[in-house]
Amino acid sequence: MIQLYFKSALRQLFKHGYYTMLTIFGLGLAMACSLFIYIYNSFQLSFDQFHVDKDRTFLVVQDLKLDKIEHSKGGAYAMYDAISREIPQVEKTALYIDNKNLTLRIEDQLYQTAGKASFTSSSYFNILNFPWIQGKPEELDQPNTVALTKSISKIYFKDENPIGKIILVDGKFPIKVIGIIDDSKKNSDFRSDIYISLNSLTNLWQIPKDDGFFLNWGYTNSSNNIILRLKHTSDQAAVEKSIQKLITKYWDKDVLQYFHSKLLPLPHFHFDADYGKGTQRTL
Repeated sequence: MIQLYFKSALRQLFKHGYYTMLTIFGLGLAMACSLFIYIYNSFQLSFDQFHVDKDRTFLVVQDLKLDKIEHSKGGAYAMYDAISREIPQVEKTALYIDNKNLTLRIEDQLYQTAGKASFTSSSYFNILNFPWIQGKPEELDQPNTVALTKSISKIYFKDENPIGKIILVDGKFPIKVIGIIDDSKKNSDFRSDIYISLNSLTNLWQIPKDDGFFLNWGYTNSSNNIILRLKHTSDQAAVEKSIQKLITKYWDKDVLQYFHSKLLPLPHFHFDADYGKGTQRTL
C-alpha cells in the first residue's frame, strides 16, 4: 500500500513538474530566509552579553537640556577621575577613548587606523572580557605602550612576534607593543584594534596634566566612554545620585538645570536609540 502511494505521488510530481519545482524553490527560499533572520537576530541580541559581569556594568551617559534635550554617551576625564576616587559603590572604573584616527609608522610602512584606535587602561580589560593571548593588561598602565588585536597584528607584523616592537604614532611618538588580544568575538560595540595606554595622552597629544582636558568637567566628548562596574546592580540609583553631587561639588550646582548624568546598562547600548547604536532588536 505504501509503495502504491509513493508511485502515485511521483506521477503527480512529474505531471506537474513546473509547479512542483516552483513550490520546492519557494519552500527552500523561505527556509533560507528564516535561517538568515534567525542568525542575524541571534547575533544582534548577543551584543555585549558575553561579559561575565554584564549585569553590573554600566555606561555613564549625559542629557543636555537646552531648547531640546540632547543625548550623549560621552563624559569628561574629570568626571571619570572623580567617580573612580569618590563613589564607594563603584567597584571599577574605566575610561575608553575610542574612534581615533592616527597614522602609524612601522619600519618603512605607514598605516591609518581608520577610527580603530583607542586609549584606555587595564581597568577596561578588568571590566570587559577580551582575553589576552600575550602579555598582561597591567602592562598597559605604563606610558607609551600599546596592545593590538591578533587580526591587526597579523597585518602589521605578518608572522613575526610583535611583542617589544616599536610603533611610531604620527611619525614621531614611539609606543611599544606589550600585548596581543583575542578579537574573535565581534559582537561588542566597545572594541578596537589598537589599544594605546591612557597614560600616553600627555606625550601623544602634547598636553600637560593641568590642561582643561583633564580638569574641566565641561570637556565632554562622545568618544570618552566612562564604563563602570558596580558592586551591586541595585546600587544604580545611588550611584546616579552621587554623580550629580560630584557635578555640584566640582563644577557648578546651576549646571544641574541643564546637565544630567545617568547610567545605561552596557548590554542595552546596542539597541538604545538615544545614546547607543539604535539597532532594531529583530528584522
